Amino acid sequence: MIAINGYSYNQAGSEDCRKWLTTGGTLWTMKRADIRQILARRLHSLMEVTPHLDTQMKVATRAKIAQSTVGRILRGEVYAQLAQVESLAEAFRVTPASLLTDKDAPSSSTPVQDESGYNSLPEADKEQIKAFIEFTIQRYKSKSEDTPLTVSSSKEPPPGLKERLLNAIQRELNDDTLSIDNEPKEQTNPQKRNRHSSSQ
Repeated sequence: MIAINGYSYNQAGSEDCRKWLTTGGTLWTMKRADIRQILARRLHSLMEVTPHLDTQMKVATRAKIAQSTVGRILRGEVYAQLAQVESLAEAFRVTPASLLTDKDAPSSSTPVQDESGYNSLPEADKEQIKAFIEFTIQRYKSKSEDTPLTVSSSKEPPPGLKERLLNAIQRELNDDTLSIDNEPKEQTNPQKRNRHSSSQ
């Protein structure tokens, strides 16, 4: 490795550091953050603020990856594959880039893309946006809960409906049974004309 004062024989840790030469000739060293640790920290912080994804098992099930893989990622033991990072990001509804950057997440009070545009909106519109976000979250929660469908009331079918349905099921399908009135139609044959050949 070449340093400002010549060659350096100490190569230990050179892959984890970046060296910058300033315009004044001073050599600055910047330690590169380990992507495994960044992903582990971001994943821990997301799990803390997401109640329905607060355990390894829940995250693994939602992201469709093995629980042991989630555990190794949380401990920073492995470099996650891109597909795994994308699955985790989709599970938490964030971008893969936000899982891999060490910057703090933006405030969750206004989760918008165009913050300046959002801030310029009237308060009534901001309230509508917040209400829509809350509605979407509640709709998603109701879909994710495994509640069985229950019927609270039942109606008796009209009299004779059961017999009509059984008759309809047992009928042979043909043009007569497919008619609306279900009564056999009388065949009306047109009268044949007598052809008289005039032999005069």
